[in-house]
Amino acid sequence: MAVEDTGVGMCQSDHERVFLPFERAEQSESQEGHGLGLAIASQMVKSMGGELQVESAVQLGSRFYFSLCLAHAEEVPAPLAFTAAGPELPAERVRQLHALIAGGQVTEIEDWSGRIAGLSPAHARFARLLNEAVHELDFAALQALAASLVAVLDADGLAAAGASRP
Repeated sequence: MAVEDTGVGMCQSDHERVFLPFERAEQSESQEGHGLGLAIASQMVKSMGGELQVESAVQLGSRFYFSLCLAHAEEVPAPLAFTAAGPELPAERVRQLHALIAGGQVTEIEDWSGRIAGLSPAHARFARLLNEAVHELDFAALQALAASLVAVLDADGLAAAGASRP
């Protein structure tokens, strides 16, 4: 997989640095952003056994690329699982967390964890683990944590919070 542009490019000294969280190429300092996109993409590729790489030169654009050796579906190991169930939350909140993780929205994941941290000591512990995984950009741990949540449904089988009844 490769993505190439004809933008401002970057000097050789920035090639490794741009994959670190909150780091940006010198030429892009005036552009919007927080310097997380390539760090997240790099961690996601690494979690699948690859390495995100770059070829770039100032005023000549950049080419970001990686390759993966993927197993056939029947060979894929079961996802990581925690031995203890996570705290209970309305099903809609559980779906929100899964969507945030799938989208790599680390700032929003931290906001989400902040909203549940005050619900109970168990929720506070879960929020702390979630934030540690976000800080490490460990998407496998984030997915395993999200999978450990217990989605609570009401008597009609609808999400306890925010569900609409027919």
